[in-house]
Amino acid sequence: MHKAALKTLLVTLATMVLLTIPLTPQQMDTPSQTKQQEIRIENAHRMQGEVLTHGENAVSAGKYKVKTYRLERVKLSQPLLLNNQQPYEYAYKLVVTGGPFTTTHLIWADDRPFSAVPSQDGSELVAVFLNGPNILADGAILSVTEGGNPCTVAPNSESVLPEKLFVPSELRAAPRDAASIRLRSVPRGHEYLGKPSISIIVTTTQVAADFQNEDLAIQIGKASFTAGGVLHEIGAQVPYDIFSQIPDNAQVFVKRDLCAVGGEFVGRLNKSTLDH
Repeated sequence: MHKAALKTLLVTLATMVLLTIPLTPQQMDTPSQTKQQEIRIENAHRMQGEVLTHGENAVSAGKYKVKTYRLERVKLSQPLLLNNQQPYEYAYKLVVTGGPFTTTHLIWADDRPFSAVPSQDGSELVAVFLNGPNILADGAILSVTEGGNPCTVAPNSESVLPEKLFVPSELRAAPRDAASIRLRSVPRGHEYLGKPSISIIVTTTQVAADFQNEDLAIQIGKASFTAGGVLHEIGAQVPYDIFSQIPDNAQVFVKRDLCAVGGEFVGRLNKSTLDH
């Protein structure tokens, strides 16, 4: 295990816990709780888990010579307690084989990034998360990019796995309400930096006021935009030239920082609903 990469993973995962669970301002962890979480998370990273699903490809692909994947469930030695939340008894590992890998990467499941670190021998990338595999979409395209910041991914730098992710039916995410995402053309005089723009408004389980001093953002595909909101409605303006380049059916997330890893999945982009 590369110590620097593991430290990055622990910090990122602690952030992902906060980003992927709706939290109120009172739900703050003490330093001792955070340390206990890191210890259990590190153990989960090292432990062999129950394999829930896996691929079988053996042919390397792309810059990072990625081959296949597996999804594991690891029982924690003790439940991981978060204030006002149900205890977490399991962690989950999304593993990509290939490489050799020597530094932190992102594993993408469609448009959701996971911070991942190399195994001891560099033959695998391992991402650990707590929210269960039901944040993963069956049939998701899996890919790998270098670095831990989703805002600094170089164009055409990702290596795409030959196989798509299979998620067992009992573990799949529930469908999202298509009406939770609305697209409107921004009237003249109100455009983003004077450019023709699209307004995207999403309905979320989280309350905008709960973010307080955090930088609220909406991620569409792999692009993120500064957002704001009232109650359960959060919106952002997207320049039309950028919007036109985002693939239709891209995933949409609400998250607590422009370049955060994680967030609440609210649905998929449907460009045919623009101004309807």
